[in-house]
Amino acid sequence: MKSRKILSIIGLTLAAVLLLGIGFAIGRNDEKKTVLVAPTESTAPRLIISAVHADSEYTSEKIQQTNDGTSDLDFCCIGLTDVTIDLGGNVMDLGNALREGKTSLSEISFLAQSDSQSGFCTEGWKSKNGLAEFRYSYPDFDLWIVDDIYETPDGLQHLIRGITLCQPGSDVAFLHNELDQEDWGIEFSVAEASQTEITLNYTQSGGQVLGQLMTYGYAISRLNPMEGIALLDNAPLQEQKPISMNGQGTLCLDIETYFGALPAGQYGMYLYLQDAYNEEDVPPLTRNYHDVQCYWIEFTVS
Repeated sequence: MKSRKILSIIGLTLAAVLLLGIGFAIGRNDEKKTVLVAPTESTAPRLIISAVHADSEYTSEKIQQTNDGTSDLDFCCIGLTDVTIDLGGNVMDLGNALREGKTSLSEISFLAQSDSQSGFCTEGWKSKNGLAEFRYSYPDFDLWIVDDIYETPDGLQHLIRGITLCQPGSDVAFLHNELDQEDWGIEFSVAEASQTEITLNYTQSGGQVLGQLMTYGYAISRLNPMEGIALLDNAPLQEQKPISMNGQGTLCLDIETYFGALPAGQYGMYLYLQDAYNEEDVPPLTRNYHDVQCYWIEFTVS
């Protein structure tokens, strides 16, 4: 069975949540690195971003940027807080600078590329299903830039634009399941939700599954406004549970052990499933198959 460890991001529509232990799709996903040239006469990086490391912090939002083309920008910070940018001596919150049009994805990307050529950061990149993802590694943070066209199997093209900042060396992957989700023939409904656990009913029938479906972690966010709930510092790894194939079943997921007791309110859960299969079971013509997918489930705690 396949089992690869990565860290993921999930946004509202750009599926991107921080998780431990998630496997990914068939296909080449090798990261490459540029060869650094000798530093130029520059004595300081052109992109000046400061942040405080905070392991449990995670923020994600979608920003409308009209000064950089009328399109949504997915902005995420993982394990970082108090993220600021220096704009010609004017230091301001990076999120606010993006929202107010003081800077843009294009400008940040240009400055980071300049810094990589001057030796202030290293540039790397990888491609996932044709989507290029660039990483700029500075001493205090990693910056990921995505600004590319994602073509789904139905022939449609989707403009994906995102800025993600995280702690140096973080293993990051981007999911776009909402655009080209595999048909696994499964549906979920909430049977009961309390402050300490949630019980889900599900039905699985047919679909294009190569092996055995398993739960592969879950994350919880408050709604209105959307805000992720951090895992407890001493939380153990979340247990994988099998899904009954071609039938009905129930999942009882522990909330308190991983997130603490939830106060009354509206919540959403990102539930990850993995198709655990043997490599020899993959049909020869299979390409770009997603072996991990995310399902969004809303629930209320009274």
